[in-house]
Amino acid sequence: MNAVHIKTHGLRCHDCTMLVEQTLSHLDGVKGVTSVQSLGLTSVLFDETRTDREVIAHSIQAIGFEVEPDSHRVS
Repeated sequence: MNAVHIKTHGLRCHDCTMLVEQTLSHLDGVKGVTSVQSLGLTSVLFDETRTDREVIAHSIQAIGFEVEPDSHRVS
């Protein structure tokens, strides 16, 4: 398992964070998602054999949020 922490711009309300969490939770290999509006941060726990941080970042962008370049820190 890996975790990625992505700066996510445009999280303006609870519905925004819920949209990000619901979208990412449907990705194959994603085990957990937390999106924090006040920090503008989305953290994802995922199986690196089934998805990767680029797929996760593109999924966030596909629903209308901006992802800060090079913020895809993995721990």
